[in-house]
Amino acid sequence: MDLRDSPAEGQFRSRLRAWLAASKPGELPADHGLAHAALVGWHRKLYEAGWIGLSWPQEYGGQGLDFMTEVIFQQEIGRAGAPNPPAYSYIARALLIFGTEEQKRRFLPGLLSGREQWCQGFSEPEAGSDLASLRTRAVDEGDHFAISGQKIWTSRAMFADFCFLLARTAVVDPPHAGITVFLVDMRSPGITVRPIREITGNQHHFAEVFFDSVRVPTPDVLGAVGEGWKIAQTTMTYERGPVDVGIHAELTARMGDLVGLARARGLDRDPALRRSLARAAVALEVLRLRAAAAITARCDGVLPGPEGSIEKVLMATTEQQILAIAAEILGPAMSVAEGAWYNRYLQARSATIYGGTIQIQKNILARRVLKLDKA
Repeated sequence: MDLRDSPAEGQFRSRLRAWLAASKPGELPADHGLAHAALVGWHRKLYEAGWIGLSWPQEYGGQGLDFMTEVIFQQEIGRAGAPNPPAYSYIARALLIFGTEEQKRRFLPGLLSGREQWCQGFSEPEAGSDLASLRTRAVDEGDHFAISGQKIWTSRAMFADFCFLLARTAVVDPPHAGITVFLVDMRSPGITVRPIREITGNQHHFAEVFFDSVRVPTPDVLGAVGEGWKIAQTTMTYERGPVDVGIHAELTARMGDLVGLARARGLDRDPALRRSLARAAVALEVLRLRAAAAITARCDGVLPGPEGSIEKVLMATTEQQILAIAAEILGPAMSVAEGAWYNRYLQARSATIYGGTIQIQKNILARRVLKLDKA
C-alpha cells in the first residue's frame, strides 16, 4: 500500500499540524492529579475541535471519517510532542462491537468527548498477565450481579467514572470460559480505590481497587455472560494500531534529542555511543515498517489479531533502548539535573510489563502466530 498522503489527506495533515502548533499544551505538571486534569482538558479541547473519534460513527459522537485520519492524527501528535489524551479508543471499540444499542448511546458519547473517564479492571494480585486465573467473582442475583474481589495496577482508577471490569461468573474448565465483562459505575457503594506510589516519587498513576459486594445491574453486562475472554482479547488487539505510528514519531523525536545531547557534550564521535545510536535507529526503522504493515492490513479490511504482539514487543524494547542511551549520555546528571529524562527512563521500565509482559507477548506470537507446539 502507498502510505503517502492523498491530496485530501495532505490538506487534513496540514490543517492538523497548524492547529497543534497553535494549541498544544506545555509540559504536564509533575503531580499526577494535576497532570490528569490537564490531559482531560486537552482531550476535551481536541474533541471540541473535531480531532477525536475521527473514524467513529457520527451517531455516537464521532466524525465519520476514514481510518487513515486516525493514523495521521497519531503521527502528528507524536511529531508535535503533544500529549495523547487518556486512552479511550480500545474500550470504545469493545463497546461498539459488543454493546447493545442502549449501551452504545449511553456510554460512547461521554467516553469519546472526555466527559466521562474510564479505567480498565483486568490485572489482579495473582492474575496479571495470566488473566484466565482471575479470582474476582460476580454472583448472579437476578436483576443484578454482586461483585467481590481486588484489581491492581489499574491506571487512573482514582479519577474514573466507570470501570471496564473482568470478573468470574463461573468456575469451569477451561477457566477463561467463565469470565464476563461488566461496565461498573465507580461511584457504586462497596468500591475502595487506593493509589499506588510509583518509583518516580509523587506520581500515582496506578491504584488498587477493592470490590465488596458491589451491585452491578444486569443490563451493564457487556456482551453475553461468559463471553468476557473473547471481548478482552478483542479489546487488547485494538490497543495497537494507529497509536503505533504516533509512538514511532515520538521516539524518533527523542532520538533527535539524544543526538543533540551527544553533540552538546562532545560525545558524538565516541564509537561505542555511535554504535548504540545506530542500533536504536535500526530498531526505530523496524518499528516504522511493522506499523506500516499493520496499517496496510487494517486498510485492506483485516481485523487486528495476535500479530499486534509484534508491535507491543518492538515499542517496549525500542523505548527502553533509547532511554538507556540517554542514561549513557547524561550519566549521574540524569537523576539530578535532568528530571524529565530520568522520569521517562524509570517509567519505561514498565513498558515490558503493562498490557501483558514481554514474555506473554512472545508466547502469543509463538503459539498463535507461528503455531509452535509447547515444549
